[in-house]
Amino acid sequence: MNWYRWYIYGGPEPTPIPFSFSSSSTSSSSSSSSSSASISTPIVNSGATAVAQTAETHTFNVPTHSEGDVIYVFASAETTSGTMTAPSGYSAVFQNVSSSGSRYNYSLWRKAAGASEPATDSWTVSGSQEGCTIAWSVTNDGGVDGNATTQGNSSTVTCPDFTATVANVLVLRLVTTDKDTLPHGLAPGHTWIDDIADPANCISVQYETKASSGSVGSESISISASEEWDGITVVVKPG
Repeated sequence: MNWYRWYIYGGPEPTPIPFSFSSSSTSSSSSSSSSSASISTPIVNSGATAVAQTAETHTFNVPTHSEGDVIYVFASAETTSGTMTAPSGYSAVFQNVSSSGSRYNYSLWRKAAGASEPATDSWTVSGSQEGCTIAWSVTNDGGVDGNATTQGNSSTVTCPDFTATVANVLVLRLVTTDKDTLPHGLAPGHTWIDDIADPANCISVQYETKASSGSVGSESISISASEEWDGITVVVKPG
């Protein structure tokens, strides 16, 4: 607090009048502005769907979602010569990736949900092929930060590490294998999205969140038989 004295020349000294000032209103405003600019960790919504079928056109139920959510479709097909084509309006995170032993192809597609989405949708593959599909939706999706893949042939799948460029990310762990290798193990701290298999191939998806940027770590996921596999880590930024 600062004290100021004012004098009238030749007159009596008046009582000191206290006066103070503070910059608290400025810092409060800054804090409020910073808080309003915060972004939210992506959330995987309930209502994922999964289907296995032998066809050229693979139809799946669109998962539960709201307008603005991002719908993901992870699919595999027992082919390495046939081309997998995304559902209309979807973009590829990766597409037509072949397993190390050329036993299957797999793809991950995504799209922002509009005000009105169909109850079912489909992707296609050249020729009638056995295939699996899992679809789910994510709220507060700020886009894909990146992905990494490991391939092998054993009863333990490795989903590799990835370095997240931002904090509060969603980390998806995707597994695809030759033949039916269910059940797949749940990695520590992870939550299931879904799994599905047919006699020729198998896929599963689980996830966790990370509060800090940097390494998200690798995860080992058990499968029921020693088969060819691909383990994929996909990191989704907050939005």
